[in-house]
Amino acid sequence: MKTVLVKCPYCGLKTEINVEELRDISSLVICDVMEGGCDRIFVADVSVAITASARKVEGEERRNND
Repeated sequence: MKTVLVKCPYCGLKTEINVEELRDISSLVICDVMEGGCDRIFVADVSVAITASARKVEGEERRNND
């Protein structure tokens, strides 16, 4: 599980939400009035991106591939 911050689009309060799976999701969030928020409901769109790249290892090009 991962915790991310999302900012309320109405009042700007930052709220922590828990992301259970590594995938794109949308979830409803209530801006917490007890933390100084506006008590409005908004949608948090969570986008997950995973990237990979490959690099050469120095000296590996000279190795024989037989």
